[in-house]
Amino acid sequence: MFNKLRVGIKTNNGWLWLVFCITFFSGSAGFAAATKDGSNAVQVTEFFTYMCHACHRLEPHVVEWKKANNVRIKKASFVKVPLTFDIPGLTNQAKAFEVAKANGKADSFSDLMFEKIHSRGQYMEEEKELFRLLEELGIPSDRIKKQFHSKQIKQRVSECEEERKKYKITVMPTIIVRDKAITPVTAKGYKNVFVLVDKELYASED
Repeated sequence: MFNKLRVGIKTNNGWLWLVFCITFFSGSAGFAAATKDGSNAVQVTEFFTYMCHACHRLEPHVVEWKKANNVRIKKASFVKVPLTFDIPGLTNQAKAFEVAKANGKADSFSDLMFEKIHSRGQYMEEEKELFRLLEELGIPSDRIKKQFHSKQIKQRVSECEEERKKYKITVMPTIIVRDKAITPVTAKGYKNVFVLVDKELYASED
């Protein structure tokens, strides 16, 4: 099935429109079913950017699903993977996300980023404004600067981008679960995305 999706990425240089003709194949992504720590939980991975309007629209469903999953048996672990498309502003955002994640503030960081970009019209691409946001979350300024420019954060962001290229992730957001790619397009609506995620997670229990 072919789906044509136009994805807008807002930058300081205006709107960068990416037009993709995507072929969706079940099982094309090839992600491992277990988490990296070797647990039995299935890894659910979201590829996204903060500039992406579709990612912003999916976020409330992500939050709702994560809360529901926490009160059930620990069936899945959820991992956000910020994409950069080798664009400097998106790279800065991805690095700031990894800093927030390293300090246990990933969810709060995402909430503020989506609000500032999509509700307040701020770009949030420059280091100084991202540093201020991280400071608002209680992370010391010296730690932010050190981690933001560290080899570890740079390597993690590079790995995320390599995953996108390797598995041909071009639609945002894309959810990977049990080697299957799920998007709002393939799910026929945002509210159906995690219905399909749960279907894959609990299929063996039917």
